[in-house]
Amino acid sequence: MAAKVLADSSRGFESVFALRGVRRFLRDHLIFPLVKHPAVMARLLAKTNQLAIAYPDSALTLRGEDRCRGPRPGDRAPDARGVTADGTPTRLFDLTRGTHWTVVGFGEEAAAALRELAGISDDAVRTCMATDNAPGSDHTDITRTLIGSEARRLFRAQPGTLVLIRPDGYLAARTRDAAAISAHLTRILAPRKALETTA
Repeated sequence: MAAKVLADSSRGFESVFALRGVRRFLRDHLIFPLVKHPAVMARLLAKTNQLAIAYPDSALTLRGEDRCRGPRPGDRAPDARGVTADGTPTRLFDLTRGTHWTVVGFGEEAAAALRELAGISDDAVRTCMATDNAPGSDHTDITRTLIGSEARRLFRAQPGTLVLIRPDGYLAARTRDAAAISAHLTRILAPRKALETTA
């Protein structure tokens, strides 16, 4: 992935600064005027901002429901705006920022699974409920809540869907099976726990 990013950067640099003759004329009189159009600029930014990079074959990615619509394991998690349970504006990126893994459960149907997953590790894993309505008082143990429909729409998530987001903002898993996420996190976090035990 790093080699691909460097190769793309080198090609981009050469196409802007290292051209001579006819290619330079085409750059100045055809390419630069085209780039000024908003649609062309949007496509160019989408290609060069590196957000389309995906890691579906990473050891950190749990293969799951391949037929799902929306972001899949290995894709970058989209941001979503909403409010917390007390009405404070927030974004999903705010809730996932840090060195922890985040499990997002969609709808009240995910509450039991989130409660189960919340006990894995307080500092390494955090849980978040994405819901259209304020969660009931019996969900006070799910400490981070994103209220609003944007997250559900962007993830195209059905009620009960669980999404595991890596610390770097990429999806590690997408499933309805809390046990699969628990096993995946236990495998990944085991070396860390072993180091903490020996330290």
